[in-house]
Amino acid sequence: MLMIDEVLKSATLRREDLAAVAVSAGPGSYTGLRIGVSVAKALSEALSIPLVSVPSLVAAGLHGVPTAGISWEPGDLFLAAFPSRRKEVFAAAYRLTSDGAEQVGDTLAGDADPVLEALQSDGLTLRMALGPAAAAFENRLPFEVTPCSAGTVATLGQTRFNRQTFVDAELFEPYYLKEFVAGVPTKSVFARLPF
Repeated sequence: MLMIDEVLKSATLRREDLAAVAVSAGPGSYTGLRIGVSVAKALSEALSIPLVSVPSLVAAGLHGVPTAGISWEPGDLFLAAFPSRRKEVFAAAYRLTSDGAEQVGDTLAGDADPVLEALQSDGLTLRMALGPAAAAFENRLPFEVTPCSAGTVATLGQTRFNRQTFVDAELFEPYYLKEFVAGVPTKSVFARLPF
């Protein structure tokens, strides 16, 4: 919340000036998604403004399109990838549009090679892998590692806001894709105490 206040101050805005809240909706880190979505829902409810959900993969992929060093055209396909547990990836294919990108097929999770084979099984010609886990495809596709940028989430959120594409803040849940698995510590925290 302090970071949000700082961003608003630097833009000389107040919370009451906001027309909507855009949130990166996943897939991604369970804890990060939970915290981000909880804050976004709280702001949406407290300020009585709509909540806009932006898939994290498309935000990461589109953030990399302008910096990828190649010429893109609407209709071009790219793969967006996020790291998952145990050196796996979350990935999906996207087609560029005039105002963003649309997903082609399903979002998949697993090892990079089988995920890529599944995405390409429909005859898709992917130009590049983008996103935080793009390097997992380095032997199969050109790639650029790009973050999921708050600026790109805001830009995509604006497009969705203009289309009146909102989610119900009360019912909205992040898109985890995989079940949360809690690990058991090898040593109890109490065993590490000095007494």
